Amino acid sequence: MTALKKYQRLETSGLWRAQLDAQRREVTVSFGDATLVMSDAAGRVLSHWSLPAVTRLNPDALPALYGPEPDAAETLEIEDDLMIGAIEKIRHTLSHARPHPGRLRLASILGAIVVFSSIGLFWLPSALTRQAQRAMPASKQLEIGASLLGHVQRQAGQTCREPLGSQALALLKERLLAAGSSAQIVVVPDGPEWPIVLPGNIVVLPRSAVEQASEPAVTAGYIIEALVGGNAGGLVGTAPNNGAQQVDAPFERLLQSAGLRQVITLLTTGDLPVELLQRHAQTLLAERPQRASTADLQRGFAQAGVAFGPWARFVDPEGQLYAPDEVQSNAQQVVLNDGDWIRLQGICSR
Repeated sequence: MTALKKYQRLETSGLWRAQLDAQRREVTVSFGDATLVMSDAAGRVLSHWSLPAVTRLNPDALPALYGPEPDAAETLEIEDDLMIGAIEKIRHTLSHARPHPGRLRLASILGAIVVFSSIGLFWLPSALTRQAQRAMPASKQLEIGASLLGHVQRQAGQTCREPLGSQALALLKERLLAAGSSAQIVVVPDGPEWPIVLPGNIVVLPRSAVEQASEPAVTAGYIIEALVGGNAGGLVGTAPNNGAQQVDAPFERLLQSAGLRQVITLLTTGDLPVELLQRHAQTLLAERPQRASTADLQRGFAQAGVAFGPWARFVDPEGQLYAPDEVQSNAQQVVLNDGDWIRLQGICSR
């Protein structure tokens, strides 16, 4: 210890008493190896105390009175200011270095709180989100998606339902989606420029994706983009689900935006607050989701038997997103015949 080494050669005289009824005798006081040593005139050691245990019995009084422990009968009286200062310095240093069970216990408790709080902040929400995804059946996710669609319609207008156009949309769905797919396709009159996919694989197309499209492959491309970006699967050519529940990215994003309390509410009651659905609908209409990778999009188009080029050139006429060689694609199957395509473009006419 640095403080002890500093004073190891320091000596002074003091009055030492072995017990309360004993005669005080003059001794030489010096520092040993982590001890305070009392010796007689001949150099014989009379007593030595452990420095960590040395106790000042009369704080702020002079001469200073020390004991080997608070209740000891043995005492040592010192008047030398330098020696008193040295003993106090070493006692102070040892007091801070000595383990404090109460402080250690408190530090351990606080440390545990920090650790578990960190777990709660970073692990628990994601764990509960995954649990909610696994616990909610596809029918419940579709129910939540339908409720969310209602909030989308309050801002984007009621879904377009002109009878002949609706029949053509049903044909397009049959053309693109595998048999048994749970995905649904609707068109809204005042939606954003991009498709929205809701929990339960409900694809919401903007009116412009139908009326302004140059050919059926473009409208089909919007649907494929939504399903690929939503990890929905269900396109023609995808492997059957065999009853296994697929990851529903739109439902996952909804839960991530919900917060821990709402996820717990969903797990315990099976419902989400109306305010949350309203807020999420506003977000979907205001913020364009990140596009799927070109490779994933091309794979989706190939599975559905739709040429990638028409849609890619329509959404990216300046070639900033897709390179010329990426939009070159082989001829694919017909998406809709001319009559059905004309009827589909009129789906929002009434």
